[in-house]
Amino acid sequence: MRYGSGKRWISIAATMLFVAGMTFSCIYPSCPVTQNPDGGSGGGNGGQTQAQWSALPAPPSNLQGRNNQISVVANNVIYLGFGNTFGQCFNDWWAFDPSTGTWSQKASFPGTPRDLPFVFSIQDKIYVGGGDCMHQNYFSDVYMYDPATDSWTRVADLPRAMSGMAGASDGTYGYILGGRDAQNNVYSDLYKYDPVNDKWTIINRIPGASRWIPVLVYYQGSLYGGTGVDAYGY
Repeated sequence: MRYGSGKRWISIAATMLFVAGMTFSCIYPSCPVTQNPDGGSGGGNGGQTQAQWSALPAPPSNLQGRNNQISVVANNVIYLGFGNTFGQCFNDWWAFDPSTGTWSQKASFPGTPRDLPFVFSIQDKIYVGGGDCMHQNYFSDVYMYDPATDSWTRVADLPRAMSGMAGASDGTYGYILGGRDAQNNVYSDLYKYDPVNDKWTIINRIPGASRWIPVLVYYQGSLYGGTGVDAYGY
């Protein structure tokens, strides 16, 4: 669904998202495209260029495979971390610089290791918060990461401890959608974070079922949200 300047949600066509694991790839047009002998980049496409995946440099060996991790872009660098594997939750933080093809480990998140926190970037700062660890120990704390100093600073907590919120930013404010708490309550709230006043405000609710692990994207003046899991299923 789309939430725009009219401060209302509008239903749009369903979409499908593809998620990769710990083998990192990049997609055209930023990556090389292998051309077929007929001049195309796929089977029988008449020479039209199609999107292709290309392998990136392997991450460091101590960047463990995991799920329920997060990723975000700030200053043209990709950051990722958190998640869990085999009952272990993480608070590590990594950067991949596409311009040099290099990985680097950054300062670890100072809070408790967790999975399914939210993340968004506002200008050159990154905000991470909430989450849980294997559906236990739900968190409300939020931190700001400054890439320039490789440091974390605690900011205003979420209104409640919850995990599985989707995050997005319009460059001035941050937004989170949905989430679930320790009592298995699932929410439809859309919150706005004001970094100048360090304040969270509920501004709307997405229509229909409440959502855990939804998607939320900002594009050309509107927020697009949807999918996810309600209290009863997908």
